[in-house]
Amino acid sequence: TYILLVLLKTVAALPNPFVDRNPLTFILTILGVDGFFLYKMPNYYMIGEWFLGCVIILYCLFPVIRFLFRKNKHLLLAASFLLCIILENTYNLDMMLNRLPLFRVFEFVFGMYFVAACTNTSAKQNRLYLLFSTTGITVLFLSGFAGSLSTLNSVMGILFFVSLSTLVKLCEKHIPRKPINFLSTYSYAAFLLHHVILFRILTYANNSLLLANYNWPIFFFTLFIVYLFSYVFYSSVRILLRNSISI
Repeated sequence: TYILLVLLKTVAALPNPFVDRNPLTFILTILGVDGFFLYKMPNYYMIGEWFLGCVIILYCLFPVIRFLFRKNKHLLLAASFLLCIILENTYNLDMMLNRLPLFRVFEFVFGMYFVAACTNTSAKQNRLYLLFSTTGITVLFLSGFAGSLSTLNSVMGILFFVSLSTLVKLCEKHIPRKPINFLSTYSYAAFLLHHVILFRILTYANNSLLLANYNWPIFFFTLFIVYLFSYVFYSSVRILLRNSISI
């Protein structure tokens, strides 16, 4: 996807996006952490954002996290939450706190905890989880805390995740699988491409005053274009991989 985007930019004769870059920083692109370090140094970043680098770093930490999780998952979950609170009150580095991998360890550990505790749950348990999570969301919204602190934003995200996950389990028989399977298949390609496409569409829409009057049509048009390009890019990569493996 990165190579295809570079080709598109150069073929389209747009201004060179990599003027005065240190060639050594291309190593960051190969490792997938160029967006993560973009705040500190100009590099060859084009897609993936800071989030991709953060996830890669978390997976590098995974063996240690897994070891601690197997020792005591309850204590690890509590300790990682406490770490969020400590960082929120003491952090003063240049990188935004919500991009710091140590700050996101809590959500990472919760994902492991959720899989361990909620994989094979009964309908009654799912209803209880749904009630608990929606109550928590309501309380945070009504209290005015939502969006005010990074730690509470993480908690809010977790509560939304739990509520949607349990709701899906309760309604599983009534959910059409084919469209969801399609969206899931191309979701990673969509994640890589969406900011590039979104920037182009919003720039044009703003310049032509379309955004002020056609928010929802532009939103659905953007989704369509993102998934159309994702389908094309994903299929192209799959064909290239298939041919290279057969060779």
